[in-house]
Amino acid sequence: MRYTKVSDAVIDMADIPPPENERELSWLLSYYWHVNNPYDSAVELANARGQGRSPAPHVLRSLQWVCESASARGLNLSVDSQDALQSLGLRNG
Repeated sequence: MRYTKVSDAVIDMADIPPPENERELSWLLSYYWHVNNPYDSAVELANARGQGRSPAPHVLRSLQWVCESASARGLNLSVDSQDALQSLGLRNG
């Protein structure tokens, strides 16, 4: 997470497999939200998003694709986590 406030280009999203659980998804989103620490849940990230900054629109679209891919592979989130994703501008599936 050391470079999270430097550049979105450090990691190519095409090289990242779809997250298998909420923790993996939240850590990925934490990176792109440029927060100080990775968070284990979407709710924690949504509560801490003021630490960083929202991703650029094209990155947000790519993150939406990641969420959809994870959902298609069976990632199920609680209602609270789905609400948290919506507050970030994303939806689960």
